[in-house]
Amino acid sequence: MIPMSTEIDQDATLILRALAMAPRNEYVEGQKLVNDTGLDVDRINDALALLVDAGHAEWTQVMGTAPFDFGDAMITPRGRHEFQRLSQEPDLPALAPQSVGALSTSTSTIRLFISHCSDDVELATRLVALFRVALNLPSSAIRCSSVDGYRLPGGADTDEQLRREVHDAEAFVGIVSTASVRSLYVLFELGARWGAHRHLIPLLAPGTATSALGGPLGGLNALSAGSVSQLHQLLSELAVALSLNLESAAGYHDQLQAVAGLVARPPDSHSVQATQVTGVSVDLPKEAEGVLKVIVTSNEPTLEDLAGQLRLSERKLEYFLDVLKERGLADEIMYSGAPSEFVVTSKGRKYLFEHGMLE
Repeated sequence: MIPMSTEIDQDATLILRALAMAPRNEYVEGQKLVNDTGLDVDRINDALALLVDAGHAEWTQVMGTAPFDFGDAMITPRGRHEFQRLSQEPDLPALAPQSVGALSTSTSTIRLFISHCSDDVELATRLVALFRVALNLPSSAIRCSSVDGYRLPGGADTDEQLRREVHDAEAFVGIVSTASVRSLYVLFELGARWGAHRHLIPLLAPGTATSALGGPLGGLNALSAGSVSQLHQLLSELAVALSLNLESAAGYHDQLQAVAGLVARPPDSHSVQATQVTGVSVDLPKEAEGVLKVIVTSNEPTLEDLAGQLRLSERKLEYFLDVLKERGLADEIMYSGAPSEFVVTSKGRKYLFEHGMLE
């Protein structure tokens, strides 16, 4: 954007700030921009046209919206990046008083979210270093909760902030490993991002097979952290998603080699046992194993029965039951006018036996 030297430039900055306050991917009506900025209609029309020309905003052309020249408007990823840059300037124009409180709670500076489990912290740390150098991203734009300098702020409501950032981040990289597919948080983060139809790149940790991606995520093309060429592809795709210029490959050669050269973690005893007995790792999240064990020790329990015994919300319980049914470990018996009941299949009993969970 042109430096704030003229009235129209300052008006455009005010509008950009107001658009950044709105939930992501939601358009803002002209009258709300009037209320939030205190500008008159003509100034909003002129300044918003400047933002659209610069690629910082987009608007819909709808007839019958006079005196506005547009139907409604929304900030673009490039515009959000520009807003974050302008937010560091001390002379950023102020919004109307009634809008200031909303800004502090509805905007986030996180542009790239790295989903991972604590067992993959070394890979996550090396990826952060690579992204910082190759994409020239500031630390404030990256969330990687197990890496110092990229954790959640002290005192934050962990679940609420993660839920918001998982959805709002412009780019999302999910580290997939034999450990992460057993992590409740990783599964929920990947599932939430997939369900939101937003940018998502599964990244396989060294030594992890593509078969580790199950369910709907299995249809996504995963890249490998152990492949130099696929890491270059990852960086190129992130640069496009974030509207950033990728630095020269020579500048981040060392960081990329540090990621690609990471030695695969040896599988744990459960994974080895599952591979030897069944020929494929089918380890479940621990919470799903708990659900399976309760089903086998109960007499065809209902969803309500299971929720009471496990003290899980029905939403979480439904997720784990779906996992068990997809893998053929449990079945749902449906009745007309009565709650469904759940039973363990022969494959499920075999799983429990192989993992030492049958008495």
